[in-house]
Amino acid sequence: MKKILFTGAALCALLLSCVSAQKTDSYYTAAERLPYLKNGRTALLKQTDIVPLILNHFETAGRRPKAVVINYDGCRVDLLPFLDAETSAVFSNASQGGLYLMFTGGEEGCLQNTRPAPGFTTQFTGKWALEEGGHGVFNNGLLKKDEPRTHFILLAEKGYATAFHFLWGAYPSILAEDRRYAEENGLPVEWNRCRPKGEARKNPDEALMREVISRLSVEGEGEVDFLTCIFESTDLAGHRYGFSPEEERYREALLKIDGYAQKIIETVRNRSSFASEEWLILITTDHGGRNLTHGAQSVYERTIWISSNRPL
Repeated sequence: MKKILFTGAALCALLLSCVSAQKTDSYYTAAERLPYLKNGRTALLKQTDIVPLILNHFETAGRRPKAVVINYDGCRVDLLPFLDAETSAVFSNASQGGLYLMFTGGEEGCLQNTRPAPGFTTQFTGKWALEEGGHGVFNNGLLKKDEPRTHFILLAEKGYATAFHFLWGAYPSILAEDRRYAEENGLPVEWNRCRPKGEARKNPDEALMREVISRLSVEGEGEVDFLTCIFESTDLAGHRYGFSPEEERYREALLKIDGYAQKIIETVRNRSSFASEEWLILITTDHGGRNLTHGAQSVYERTIWISSNRPL
């Protein structure tokens, strides 16, 4: 019998590979037990799928189409089990449509960093940064190309009023070309950076929630048709304490912003015109995380999720 000999380094690498495979399997197993989940690890949706499904909603809705996208920045999928399966925003929304696993970070031949600038620019354009016709933002610190246009622009060109509510000061620069294009063409697009003052600075996500609720409460003249917002508490907690479901402060950040999302959804449903409107409500994230950071291509950083009030 031929003996197979391993050097110390080779044996160590083999063991690490086995441990990594077990951790990956465990990660997906936990995700695949989530309530209302409609797909698994072998049928992940792409982050690029978000724009087409939004545009399709506005093209096919039988009544007045409306949509809101609520983002939990840096929220790993294995953090979701700490939400209440029936009353949380993520799961109560998914109970009407579904919860789906997705991936970010690009595909073979056009990988991009799993950071907010690439992730959200992909979510807004339906393109990977480095694919043919891509947006070019493969890392933080880069500016989006003229084309492809964001969904804010594409919908506004069809006459829908669109709005983006955010906290991070980099977004106006990243989307500078779309902002210029909207202004020059008189398109109904709002770029609303939330800048809390006084006591509100201690909890900027709450201030953002109040601005979003105020905007969605407008009915009739001046109302918005499509709105996207980004809560940052989960990402900030991950960078400070760790992107891990075992980290209490990371879990607390999720519970807080999920409560804000629930209030936003209640605002939508309490509109006096709600019965005559057809709403698409999405809750999602831009990337996951590992240890105190993200940006690489591990399963913990690439795997994302989306909750929809309509089947996808």
